[in-house]
Amino acid sequence: MSPSFSKTKTNFIEWINCERSAFYSFNAYPGKDLPYPDKAQINQAYKVEEESTKLFPGIKKSHDFDFEINQSAPITVYQPRIKVGNLEARADIIKKDIDSRIHLFEVKSSTKPKKEYIPDIAFQVFLLKKNNINIETCNLILLNGEFVRKGNINPKKLFQILDVSDQVKDYLKEDLEINRYIKEIESKTILERNISSTKCKKCPYIVSCLAGISSQILSIPRGGKKIQKLVDRGINNLIDIPEDIKLTENQQKYADVQISNKYQINKSVIKEVLSSLEFPITFLDYETIYPAIPKYDGTYPYQQVPFQFSIHILKDDGNLIYDEYLHLEKSNPMPNLLKHLSTVVGYEGSVISWNDIFEKSINNTMSGMYPDYKILLDSINERMFDLSIIFKNDYLHPKFMGSYSLKNVMPVFYDKLQYSDLSISEGGTASYKWMDMIFGNLDIKENEKIKRDLLEYSKLDTEGMVEIYKSLINLVN
Repeated sequence: MSPSFSKTKTNFIEWINCERSAFYSFNAYPGKDLPYPDKAQINQAYKVEEESTKLFPGIKKSHDFDFEINQSAPITVYQPRIKVGNLEARADIIKKDIDSRIHLFEVKSSTKPKKEYIPDIAFQVFLLKKNNINIETCNLILLNGEFVRKGNINPKKLFQILDVSDQVKDYLKEDLEINRYIKEIESKTILERNISSTKCKKCPYIVSCLAGISSQILSIPRGGKKIQKLVDRGINNLIDIPEDIKLTENQQKYADVQISNKYQINKSVIKEVLSSLEFPITFLDYETIYPAIPKYDGTYPYQQVPFQFSIHILKDDGNLIYDEYLHLEKSNPMPNLLKHLSTVVGYEGSVISWNDIFEKSINNTMSGMYPDYKILLDSINERMFDLSIIFKNDYLHPKFMGSYSLKNVMPVFYDKLQYSDLSISEGGTASYKWMDMIFGNLDIKENEKIKRDLLEYSKLDTEGMVEIYKSLINLVN
């Protein structure tokens, strides 16, 4: 392994989040490729950056920061590289005004400021100071969460600019974090790791970092600092958790199920809940996009816009009906989706979803935008039952690994087809693949494949819920 030599802003931010991950990255350890949804999300962030340049007429792309900024005339440069020895960063936007004052702008594709943005800007200011360049103001350019698209996008309304000069100044008072990073990242000793049950799953170095640590320990629900303590103390089995590390009620239930390797079920509660459902029972699932820059009039940044639904309807005689909708045009998918939905779902019977907060929020948003469908959408929400709640407390299985996601629960009940068998196996991929199909420049063969994959994936969601429901009915009866 040979080090990457340059200490970059990206590596510094990695180091803040997890020193060991940054160490692996700096020293070019082999790691997993980013999954497709993460790559697509990064590309979306790049598009936000490009859109933000419209705030600065005459802005120019720069590769030679020193040459550009040392000119006497006012200038605004995009993505200039700042370098001091083996330290480097690429700024988003630097503006030199008519009075030769320098202003730094960092673009983020979020709608709210986050504390981790300050070290990002501070690293750039640190390098600029080393180049004897003083910054007048440090600014965040964020998406405006209250922006609603109406026709062509006005960048001055799409974005908000926040002055964070004081926060950056406070962070850089003694340059402690940056100097410690510069010193320690080249250490031959593998640095501390910050174990997080959610972030670690996405880390490209998880295999190197967490080798030998049992999945049972890493899967403790909302384990956070408790997982860190257990790993630091060399505890690798749930049965060995000491009394001074107190588990929550849900964590203890998870541990009991894993240790016994037996499922726990509260049949009376499940039977009572399922007996309250009324036929016909409609199993509903939406797939959505959530573009940072709104694509349709009436929508705002990151609004969940449904482009597809899958529906199974179970009659009281056992007959099962399937219907689906997939939008295949560049137009706003919601009007046609609602038109088709209204022909499939009536006003009687229960509606089952998995994590009803999501489906209900989609319906609430659409009912506000399309009042002609408000009565139907409100009725669907009033009759909706969240099947996943059964697996939070009343049915626990060691194969769930502490999770009640559909992808974890379904294999226990339905082995005909699994998500791992599909080309599209989760919602993030479905979202970005649909946008590739509709807005990308793919050939007909690629588009047809994405269409088939989307229909297959969405159908499995509701098909799986049907099978889980049937299995539960048989189990409690």
